[in-house]
Amino acid sequence: MKNLRRRPTTKILKITEQKRRNDRRTVFLDDGRVFGISGDVFITSGIAAGDELSEQDITRLEQAENRQKVLAAALNLLSYRQRSRGELADRLRNKGWPADAVVPVLDQLEEQGYLNDREFALAFGRDKIRFRSLGPQALRAELRQKRVEASVIDTVINELYPEGFEAELITNLLEKKRIDRHNLSAGEWKKISDLLARKGFNWSVIKQVLQTNE
Repeated sequence: MKNLRRRPTTKILKITEQKRRNDRRTVFLDDGRVFGISGDVFITSGIAAGDELSEQDITRLEQAENRQKVLAAALNLLSYRQRSRGELADRLRNKGWPADAVVPVLDQLEEQGYLNDREFALAFGRDKIRFRSLGPQALRAELRQKRVEASVIDTVINELYPEGFEAELITNLLEKKRIDRHNLSAGEWKKISDLLARKGFNWSVIKQVLQTNE
């Protein structure tokens, strides 16, 4: 009985190193198609001149090449500054990459330690506290904008603002602005309390600090 299994549809005529980019290869197929792949994809795929490829094989090569390009784009974005997973995903999708190409790269970067939302949020939060004296509610909102997950935000807020620290931050901020919290008129009290609320401090802590007579 004849073997009815469908044979591969095309053969690799040759694979050449690209002149201007020796880290890439050009693959020539006997049906006239030509495409480029990175050196990493070439090595991991194990293809060679004379191999026969099915359409599925070619699709897998294209997917591997796309993933390599997404990885390069992601590493380039991370070279400028640390980012959250959600923020990086948005930037990559805005560049036109589909989710099925982005998600495996994000998973890989997390496994390799290039992406860590908790470390990102802690570093981001420490900077906001140090340079802007930001309160927990404002920091929470900014971390949401950076696409950090709610559970991570909760953990980081609790870590960055231990008991008593929010009141300490408010007190230090008032001292820097040379504001005597013990001698405020009603108008001054409202103006300062509104300022502190805009900076993201909890209303109950604002009242506690401004009304104390110590």
